[in-house]
Amino acid sequence: MPNMDIIHTIGIPEDPSNWTEANRDAYHLECLKGALDLRKPRHIRDAIVCMNSSRIRKPDVLSEDVLRKRLEDEIDGIEPVKAKKNARITQKGGLEILTKLLDRAEEANKEPFAFSVGAIILFGSWDRNDKPHAGDIDIAVELIAKEPAGSDAWSALIKSRRQAASTAGRSLPDHLWYAWHIVEVFRFLQWRSKGISLLSLDQISESMPPNEKPFSYTILRGDAQEIARKFEHSEFGLKACRIRRRDPKTGEITTLFDDGTLTESASGQGGVERADCGCI
Repeated sequence: MPNMDIIHTIGIPEDPSNWTEANRDAYHLECLKGALDLRKPRHIRDAIVCMNSSRIRKPDVLSEDVLRKRLEDEIDGIEPVKAKKNARITQKGGLEILTKLLDRAEEANKEPFAFSVGAIILFGSWDRNDKPHAGDIDIAVELIAKEPAGSDAWSALIKSRRQAASTAGRSLPDHLWYAWHIVEVFRFLQWRSKGISLLSLDQISESMPPNEKPFSYTILRGDAQEIARKFEHSEFGLKACRIRRRDPKTGEITTLFDDGTLTESASGQGGVERADCGCI
């Protein structure tokens, strides 16, 4: 539920369904100010950033100084300085990365983590095929809790994961300590794969605002209908213009839905340089 105090402070309609894009931006920027309050625990501030920032994807890996600077810049409307681009990932390199990721997902489900890995989707420029290379591959992962949230069993499981980290000699800052049961799964999946940008599927399906580029995704793992149901509850009405499925064994692509938006976009730009060869 939206924070009514913030709504009244910035003077926008109480019903979010009546918000304009400017209203939504104003609301999220006002919420971001709460992440600057050092009286709040770091894991709470990280959660505020994840839910409201349009720039900062992984606040938990940032130091306090860097996080504060990036928050202040976003709130003040200062454009970020463009970092040096990562090495580009070729089609062949992307195939290897996806294969390793799916193998790691199977291995993760054999580990005593607090979550099992469910659906996995590919999205972003790599899925749209609108660039000859990509700086990274955007992946969204569904994490399924192994115990009911809020139950004694869940609390005990989280405690056991933190204890396992301590036993392994990990010294974790507070913001990682509180979220370690989540972070360790993502770190396991991303092991030695620098070309992957991992996000929570719930974060993508429920709270990612649409941008100027068409949104599409390819299912690497999971049930198409269950994934589609998640997008039905999108806060910003995010809808996919194309949905595909990749066969994990052959790499063959099957199109489940396509409204033609990407085809029209490619035609308007004179085509794309990286051909969609029917497999990813």
